[in-house]
Amino acid sequence: MARFKPVQKGLMLLPVDISRQIIPGSFEHALCYLVDHELDFSGLRERYRNDTQGAPAYDPAVLLKIIFLAYNRGLIGSRRIEAVCRQNVLFIAVAEDNQPHFTTLTAERDCLPCTLWTQCLRTPEKTKTRQVAFFQGKRDGYETHTDRMKRKVDSDQGRQMITRRFATVEPVFGNLRNNKRLDRFTLRGRSKVDGQWKLYCLVHNIEKLATMG
Repeated sequence: MARFKPVQKGLMLLPVDISRQIIPGSFEHALCYLVDHELDFSGLRERYRNDTQGAPAYDPAVLLKIIFLAYNRGLIGSRRIEAVCRQNVLFIAVAEDNQPHFTTLTAERDCLPCTLWTQCLRTPEKTKTRQVAFFQGKRDGYETHTDRMKRKVDSDQGRQMITRRFATVEPVFGNLRNNKRLDRFTLRGRSKVDGQWKLYCLVHNIEKLATMG
């Protein structure tokens, strides 16, 4: 009769020293050192007004560490980042046992810093954001963005350009595309895409500092 290794389904205690999970020479160690010693968060921390009232907030430095580590692991979705902060020991160590909600990690409240946001709301004393729907009717002879892009791709110059995009010409893009899973941007708008691209570049540079000094 075949024999199999025993399995354990009962209670198990796994002692974990969080401070020893961040190994010197790793990306996580370089990330924590740069964020803790080289960046100034005083401007961000001054924006909090919960000294006497309100719930304690997550430290901006901790949130930045989580975002950088997630991008380094190819994780972009806020819900996936929230899950690994609860399940992954390395993320728990970098987050210092903080488990922020996905709404804390995402940037869905872009209109809050705007000084004119109260003019866009019907009841600004009750709501903070508002969704606006814009319906555009059909116009004769109007060329959609999809048709316009299709025409460009089908041209001789477009075929040459699209062929070059299938090749990874530099190690930097190879690292971001294959290791960091940068196959698409998850944000819309030039400024937001530019910010997400710079996040990836910062992750790449921190990784170089960790491996090469």
